[in-house]
Amino acid sequence: MGRIASYLLLAACIVVGYQGYENAREAPARAMGEGLAMQTACEIHPQCVVSAGPTKITADITRRRYLYRTSHGLVVVTCTRDYVFFGDWSCTSERGTF
Repeated sequence: MGRIASYLLLAACIVVGYQGYENAREAPARAMGEGLAMQTACEIHPQCVVSAGPTKITADITRRRYLYRTSHGLVVVTCTRDYVFFGDWSCTSERGTF
């Protein structure tokens, strides 16, 4: 019984490690989150326009952060998954820099 538990624990560690790697990887998964982040960047003001792609991108195992230059200043968009390592991406925006 202990051997089966060991293999299950090993499998869980491998899955979580791989998902953490995928979350932090910038390409090609970056493009998936970048479109959602660009849409979220202008939720602060209804007449906002994103001037270009992100000027800065950071990624770690639990989130991705994008810095956009908009018609209303700099906006930081933070995208996270619904269940830390799994689920759909959702983003929030705030004015400022990181």
